[in-house]
Amino acid sequence: MKAKRQALGAAAGGLAAVYGALFRHAGVWMAAVALLSLLSLVFLLISLVLPWQILAVVDGRAGARWQWLGPDRAVTVLGLAVALAFTLHLLCDWGMRGACRCGVDAVLQRYRKTGLEGAYREQAGKYFTALARSLAALVLWLAVTLGQCLVLPVLALGMHLYLAGWCLAAYWFCFRLPVARRQALAELVRIGGYLGLMFMLGWTVLTYPADAGLRLIWVIVCVIAARQALLQAMQSVLRYCWLWRMRQQVVQFFLPEVVPVTVGAREVSGLQQKLLGLDASSGWLAEVLHAAGGESSPDGEPLICCRMTERGHAAYLEVLPQASHGQAWLVRLFDAARIAVAEHEFSLLAHAEPGWPMPAMQYQHVGKEQAVAVFDWAKDCAWLASHCRGRELFELRMQLLACSIPDDLIRSYQATHLGLADRWARQLHWENLLINASQPVQRRQIEILQERQQEVSQRLRALPGQVVLPELPQRRMARRPDGSLLVVNWSRWQWAAVGSGWSLRTPMPWVSQALAEAGRRRPELLGISASDVMLAAGAHCLSAQSAGGRYAEALKTALLCLHWLDAEAPSTSTAVPVI
Repeated sequence: MKAKRQALGAAAGGLAAVYGALFRHAGVWMAAVALLSLLSLVFLLISLVLPWQILAVVDGRAGARWQWLGPDRAVTVLGLAVALAFTLHLLCDWGMRGACRCGVDAVLQRYRKTGLEGAYREQAGKYFTALARSLAALVLWLAVTLGQCLVLPVLALGMHLYLAGWCLAAYWFCFRLPVARRQALAELVRIGGYLGLMFMLGWTVLTYPADAGLRLIWVIVCVIAARQALLQAMQSVLRYCWLWRMRQQVVQFFLPEVVPVTVGAREVSGLQQKLLGLDASSGWLAEVLHAAGGESSPDGEPLICCRMTERGHAAYLEVLPQASHGQAWLVRLFDAARIAVAEHEFSLLAHAEPGWPMPAMQYQHVGKEQAVAVFDWAKDCAWLASHCRGRELFELRMQLLACSIPDDLIRSYQATHLGLADRWARQLHWENLLINASQPVQRRQIEILQERQQEVSQRLRALPGQVVLPELPQRRMARRPDGSLLVVNWSRWQWAAVGSGWSLRTPMPWVSQALAEAGRRRPELLGISASDVMLAAGAHCLSAQSAGGRYAEALKTALLCLHWLDAEAPSTSTAVPVI
């Protein structure tokens, strides 16, 4: 308890120091945010109250204050006033955002904290906005309290009682009950805003003195203002909770003697916690292996080897038995941030057939927090380094070419992914290609390819599809004891025109050979021109290079595409490709 009080005291001191720094170097902008917040409330109240006056004028009960305008002119004037007031309300909100941007720039420039990337400056702007709007909410609360005390003091009492009750409820739900704190608090803010209006209306009805002699319009204004002040106060609580979590970064940005740390703090992720202290005989891993058909080994606990991937959001687990005759497994695990990637991969592997270059999948499960798949494995399987793959990649591409998937899976993929024939030209930056073309002949060839892009798309659209694994040489692979290769990582697979993903250095005879062998399982591949296949390989590579900003490489690929577009017969070269 003592440590907690010390932490709260240090946080309050740091917040006071930050506010002091902001007032010294961005006080004008802080005051502008507070003033615009008050003006925004005033204009909002006008835009909410005047429509009732319009209804009163139409009904003939407007009183003497609008009679001098006449009924028709009064409706027009009041309507324009409502539109003007609401427009000014929106302009005040826009002005607050601009004042926050100017304020954070003034503070960072004053402290000479330059060289920060755009993402960090944007984050600093969010912190400044939260601090400035929270201060504006306090000013608004005091102004509304003062106005209520002048009109009907009992309303101020009700507003303060409701806020105190809401804070107690928020403390109980977010810190006493086992629920997600941030989501629960945001939901309480949303609900509290609606209940606040209902409470203030009920409180006014119950406590309104019969002899007050007040005009109803002022009571309505006080109730609406109380609701807005309550909403801003509750949102400020949410902002301060967020600032409490980010207090180290807030101090680093807005105090002159603290250097901003642009490297995020390392925290143990949920996946890492799950992988620490793994036990194949109990826990989630034992349940998964049992569901895949595994049985406990009497020869001792198996050896578990783990390899992280996907920037720490996925992992490969090798479960290797102690005895030579035991069953080995490969477990592929994804955390909640890669659920969509796992679903996409599992949708393909669920239709894998014998002969695909992959281990047999025995079990898969996709949940809200994780996704897992279990594959058959061999104890003597060896992970393959990228420099050891060489020309065997051509054999893998031949096997991928022979892989067929059901029509419903193809339709499902095409419903969410644009085909190569439709996307290759859209992803190209033709101007950058022309700029990188140093010779007039090259520029003319790029212009010709641009003029013939419809022809390229038609030839690509006529090609059947194939399973494509982008960046195949960099994917995780293993070698079976019999020497054959396995592709273990099938994430982000594509269904694109035949030839997509192939090496641009593959000779035409090799392409013809691959089409002939794969055509035994997929007859639709027979009779396809090798030049069209290489055109698809070029278009696929060209779109990736242009999207990645590699324009010098994209220029060479574009010239190759023009060559394959005009090719009539396959090359007779039998040189071994460099893949």
